[in-house]
Amino acid sequence: MVFAKNATKRRRSRSNSGSSSRSSSSQDNQLFLASLAVRSSKVQRGVERPTSPHAAGPAAKRARMNVDCNVHYSGSRSVAQRLKQCSLKDLNSATSNGNVAFKTPSLPGCKPSPKLTPKQHNTVRIIAQYLRDLGLKESLDALTEESGCKVENANARKLREAIYKAKWDDAIAVLEKCYANLKPHQLETAKLIILEEKFYDLLHADNTPMALRLLREEFPNTPVVREKRSSMIRMLFMDKQQLAEVPEAMRYRTKKDRRKLVIKVQRVLPATFILPPARLEQLLDQAHATQVSKCRVHLKKETSEGLEAPDIFVDHSCQKRSSRGYINTQTIGDHKCEVWCVEFSPDGKLLASCSKSSRIFIHTVASGGEKVELLHLLSGYDNADVVSCMSWSGDSKLLAVACTEQAPFDIMVFAAKEGRMLRTIDNLPNSLFTTCAFFNAPNYYLIAGDERGHLQICDIKQPSEGHVLGLWEGYRIRGVYGMSDCVTVLASDTHHRLRRYRFDNRVDETVFTEEVPIISFRVHPNERFVLTTTQRNLRMWDLQSKTLVRNFYGAQQGNLVIHAGFGGINHGYLATGTEDHKVVIWSIGNSKHTMRLRGHKRVVNGVTWNPKYPTLLASCSEDMTVRIWNIARNDLPPEPPTSKKKGHKKKTGKQQPANGKDKKNGTT
Repeated sequence: MVFAKNATKRRRSRSNSGSSSRSSSSQDNQLFLASLAVRSSKVQRGVERPTSPHAAGPAAKRARMNVDCNVHYSGSRSVAQRLKQCSLKDLNSATSNGNVAFKTPSLPGCKPSPKLTPKQHNTVRIIAQYLRDLGLKESLDALTEESGCKVENANARKLREAIYKAKWDDAIAVLEKCYANLKPHQLETAKLIILEEKFYDLLHADNTPMALRLLREEFPNTPVVREKRSSMIRMLFMDKQQLAEVPEAMRYRTKKDRRKLVIKVQRVLPATFILPPARLEQLLDQAHATQVSKCRVHLKKETSEGLEAPDIFVDHSCQKRSSRGYINTQTIGDHKCEVWCVEFSPDGKLLASCSKSSRIFIHTVASGGEKVELLHLLSGYDNADVVSCMSWSGDSKLLAVACTEQAPFDIMVFAAKEGRMLRTIDNLPNSLFTTCAFFNAPNYYLIAGDERGHLQICDIKQPSEGHVLGLWEGYRIRGVYGMSDCVTVLASDTHHRLRRYRFDNRVDETVFTEEVPIISFRVHPNERFVLTTTQRNLRMWDLQSKTLVRNFYGAQQGNLVIHAGFGGINHGYLATGTEDHKVVIWSIGNSKHTMRLRGHKRVVNGVTWNPKYPTLLASCSEDMTVRIWNIARNDLPPEPPTSKKKGHKKKTGKQQPANGKDKKNGTT
């Protein structure tokens, strides 16, 4: 009992001491806060009263400070924390009552990103890509932080770096991580491209077992890939020297070449995952090309860099042309009868013209195309109504001439610069070749055809016994063209068709069929478009899609054989002759003619553009002349300034036009 009573006393004493300590602590806090308030009031008044007991006068009465903030203070929190909480609560209550206009300062990192439309979002991405390519990292960081747009997926950057360093396993691992962002066919196509390069790397490293294992285990077993796998299996048995002759195995061996591989991979992946390279520059070049295509007569030759600095600020527009535009700078009257064909050489240095009497003149073109001079006269036979077409070899050394069925010979091949006949190409005894063309390549493969069902390829450098490389029969051929791959031939026939023949795999197909007979056709230098001359008008077709692109109106043509051609700046124009004695020029982007050139007195049979001097063209006519046309000198782009020599300036009279006697020559 005694022990219990003592314990009860101790508990009571502890509780009393705890309550007394809490009360004393509360009193101390109140005193401290009161002293702070008094000091602040003194400082505000600018006078501090003496606190010494020896000071004069009684001590001032201290006002009791009410610090009730409706907050229960605990002994564990400091005074500063409690003061801060009270001040924040007072500020909030004052702001809510409208007594104090308080504005919370905004932090730079807390600014929300603007709401962008999908179009704006993609535009910011390609601008950020452009900044990244220029190395402007700080500008890139500021743009991405403020807009909230990333240039591309983080895995896209890893994929690009892995391909640059030829780390094919890492590249495949990155692709497999991104299956959620890619469609199945996109993922499989990209993996197949990388697996193929990994296979070639293993072959170059003499690791044939791993290459075989790669083909068996990692390559997909689909019908599309099986043919590719069979050709790759044959490479397993090649040595390094034989492997070096395979283009596919040597295509992406260096880091510079692997950049092209990255572009190839990017084409099969969506832009939301990885942006196409230099997308902003592509858009600028496309916009400039569109403006150039709308230029009526484009006089400025594009540089290799494409878009120039001033073109960024203003829309493209050539300087205002004079009233004459194209003018007749020279008239050649060497022929004594109708001129049927005229053709510039691929290097632009020679001009060949052939008349009705089978007399062929070779002229040289002076530097700048300012003058054309006679070089050689070539004559095979003195017969009339025999020449049908001419064709230059790719190196501008040989000239092939085909004739009509009334001629006593087939095809003549001349060494143009030497002025001599090299050889003839003969057909069957009862048939003559009536059309010919060299391949658009630096070789001497000549295509020959006739309207009795014969089409063949000849090697001019081989002897007569073994010069035939390929033969096709069954179609009546009127015109031919050899593609740059040296195996594909385009030919027009008597059934109004343009057909494609491949001499490597013996496959032929009809590209398109016209409603009326095809008199002649000409292929664009990019080998995508073909221009057909018919009785009605000129029509341009797309060889890839096999569709009609555009009709060109404004040329009067009937059943006569009239040769047209592509040319001009960037090969963006076409020209033809007409029965009403004119040369008509169009832009390939506009069905309405750009201008008409007057000067000939009779039917214009052919027009050809100079490949080296784009504004220079020649026309031949039944008036026995060949006329050279060019842009007026005051319309040509200004040449770069040269240093002027000091001295006496000679006075010159009024400049006469190049063709001063014929005032009617000009442009409409």
